[in-house]
Amino acid sequence: ITCNTGAKLKLKGIKNGSTIGVDDVVYADYSGGSGSTSITFKYVVHEGDESDKLEVYNESGKGPIEGMTSANAHLDVLADANNLQENYTIAIDGKSPKVDTITITTDAVFGNINDDITYLRAGRKITAKVKVTEAVTVQGAPKFVLKNKTDSSKELKLICQGTENDGKTLVFSAKVESDTTNGAYNYDSSQCIENINTIKDSFGNSLLNVKTGVE
Repeated sequence: ITCNTGAKLKLKGIKNGSTIGVDDVVYADYSGGSGSTSITFKYVVHEGDESDKLEVYNESGKGPIEGMTSANAHLDVLADANNLQENYTIAIDGKSPKVDTITITTDAVFGNINDDITYLRAGRKITAKVKVTEAVTVQGAPKFVLKNKTDSSKELKLICQGTENDGKTLVFSAKVESDTTNGAYNYDSSQCIENINTIKDSFGNSLLNVKTGVE
């Protein structure tokens, strides 16, 4: 097969408003093989791309390859094991999970709460629950970082305990130690999760933290 370098393979079934073309067609660029019995095309997955029904667009009267004549580009029957049209053997997920909400709780008794300020002594536990937009797994050792309001170099790091709610809520916790610096603590919403790139969805997309502000 002879194929010019500007040829493109037409694909359908990818959802992403920023990259979809006319008639929901996107293009995989020619990458090699002209003059042989096998030519290859490459499509780079964009942020936000999703597909569970990817197929080659074999346009009637034109074939699937733009830049080649229909006679040379016609798509014949594919082997069943590789039939993208029937089996949808490729799934795409370029959409990263995102932090949705953050909730901080403690095991302080009612008597240790005054004017909405919670006072904790050594041995009390602080828990941060981070709700995310899709199920994730923890593949490293992320931490939730609280900073001392008087001296931001002093930190209290909550250890990730795993997930709940079908993988959509991350749970971090730690106990106040006797040597924990005294004072009020808060967190920077945009930077509170250390090693966030070790939290991923089933396709390997790392968790993104789009939150802002200090809490």
